[in-house]
Amino acid sequence: MLFTSFADWCNYLREVCRKDLRTQEVGGSIPKIGGGGFTVEVDETLLGRRKSCVSRPLMGQWVLGGIERGSQKVFLTVIPNRTADTLTQHI
Repeated sequence: MLFTSFADWCNYLREVCRKDLRTQEVGGSIPKIGGGGFTVEVDETLLGRRKSCVSRPLMGQWVLGGIERGSQKVFLTVIPNRTADTLTQHI
């Protein structure tokens, strides 16, 4: 497969990730991962970008994700903020 630009490569990777996450959805809901004897790594990140590389506060969308060690099952969910209450509700 020949990629003519960095943007093409990014779009291709985005589509691969989207398809993989869709195959893990069960009835349109976020799959449950973890449980007894399984370790799940969880992290939050702010997706967005700065306009013209100016060091103003970054505007974007908070996303919470996790991966189960061993099985490599993953989940991603959009969250309104990263307060302790919000994170606790989604974990």
